[in-house]
Amino acid sequence: MNVFSVPNLLSLSRLPILLITIYFIKINQNILVITFLLVAVITDILDGYMARRRGEETILGRILDHLIDKIFFNSISFALYLYRDLPLFFVIILFIRDLVSLFFGYIIWKRGKVIGSNLSGKLAGFSLSLLFIFYLFNLPFKEYLIYISLILLAFASSVYFIVFVIFWIQTREVERAK
Repeated sequence: MNVFSVPNLLSLSRLPILLITIYFIKINQNILVITFLLVAVITDILDGYMARRRGEETILGRILDHLIDKIFFNSISFALYLYRDLPLFFVIILFIRDLVSLFFGYIIWKRGKVIGSNLSGKLAGFSLSLLFIFYLFNLPFKEYLIYISLILLAFASSVYFIVFVIFWIQTREVERAK
């Protein structure tokens, strides 16, 4: 397993992009923030595409991608709380949700599997990105978008939880059959 594969390096590249993005949020350079957010989205799309195309899909790559996504979204939301008045309750809910998600992901990983992303998770991520843009530019109706994002996050979380329960039941049945 090559830790320094092109897909993994693309995932890791989002960390310096994140630091630059937070700096531009702080100094109120919204066009540069959007530019670096777009670069982050492109690297997020490309890492999975390149891994599949090059036959370099690995458990490490999936874990790295999900972990960096969570670090990215939580860090941006915290920066928007500090510099753009994103409500603290939203930042806390997102953080707790991602901690719980990482906990369940770890349990599944210990049983030999990594759950990939699905449409509900992508929709929740899209709504978060849209919410970030609304708060960056102080657009009207941003408060409504918070609740839409929370609903989509709850829906995505429930889908992942159902997948977790199904996987848990299946692995317990396999263990009992041994």
